[in-house]
Amino acid sequence: MSNEPPPIADLESCLFCGIGLTDETRTREHVFPQWLQREYHLFDQELVLLNGSSVRYAQLLVAACEDCNNVHASQLEHRIQQDVASPQDMYIWLLKLQLSVMHWETARPASQDRRRPEAQLPIIPSDAFDIGFLRSLFDVL
Repeated sequence: MSNEPPPIADLESCLFCGIGLTDETRTREHVFPQWLQREYHLFDQELVLLNGSSVRYAQLLVAACEDCNNVHASQLEHRIQQDVASPQDMYIWLLKLQLSVMHWETARPASQDRRRPEAQLPIIPSDAFDIGFLRSLFDVL
């Protein structure tokens, strides 16, 4: 296993609020929280992506600012983990999981074979989902 950190979809802006990130403000948000991966033994399990390829749950990381990752997402995930989440919390959290995976897929080539034309295209195009919708929901938090 390599010591190289897992890839991050977009290093330029926070997935949740959209602010530009710097080396000082950039964090790695686990799409599937570590507590969830531990509880359900997901670290080495793989999620099948839209193009049929797969990725380990532990490698699904997206760029987020410190506030969104360590405050907003953390508080939301804590409520989920402690089973005190409201229906709205649950909806936002599940949507966060889905849109985060989709966002991650926008930065991955549809084919790992560089000789194929699909290697120049993302697994899903970035306009396939509305990232602004996720950001507006996160504003609610």
